Amino acid sequence: IRPEPLRQVIYERLLQQIVTGELTPGAPIRDTEISGKMGVSRTPVREALLRLTRQGLLENLHHRGFVVSEMTAQVVRETYPMVWALECMALRESPQLNRTTLSRLNRINKSLEHSRDQVEKRIALDEQWHEILLSQYENHRLKNTISELKAVVRRYEFGYMRDTELVSHSVTDHAHLLNIIEEKGKQTALTCLKEHWRYSMEHLLKRI
Repeated sequence: IRPEPLRQVIYERLLQQIVTGELTPGAPIRDTEISGKMGVSRTPVREALLRLTRQGLLENLHHRGFVVSEMTAQVVRETYPMVWALECMALRESPQLNRTTLSRLNRINKSLEHSRDQVEKRIALDEQWHEILLSQYENHRLKNTISELKAVVRRYEFGYMRDTELVSHSVTDHAHLLNIIEEKGKQTALTCLKEHWRYSMEHLLKRI
């Protein structure tokens, strides 16, 4: 088993800190400090920071380092429609989901329903559910694009997943979408998938 590249490990650690609010909007980020704390060279740290900058999660102040980007309604309005458009495209072009995949999706959805107040677990289960929904689609470039976009909205989803009512709504949406796929086929479920993301976007905009 090959170990993950160091830049990926650093990226994931910083992303987690941004998502959970450990690194708050406006917080300064310096590659020298991170490399010193983690005992690594500045090169993989710099690569991770530039990736987060491309995703809009950090701002590059050039010779003054980086800061964590502010959370804005504009990011939500720009990113969510892209996510649902690409997920709908992937589902439309996927093979029909078999019973094994549908059963797995139902089990994950049950786990999400009973995840109580474990916000990070809720996010992980929700992302896993969407990944498996699209797992039969073989366009890895599109999958990677969806993954990058979801990294952008993950810290917004962190706030969403704190709300038990909104989580319950997501569970209901997931179950409804799977029933439609089972009874009528995945093409009929595309509108449901789009509305699922639209609902999340609208409620996040109210919070912001």
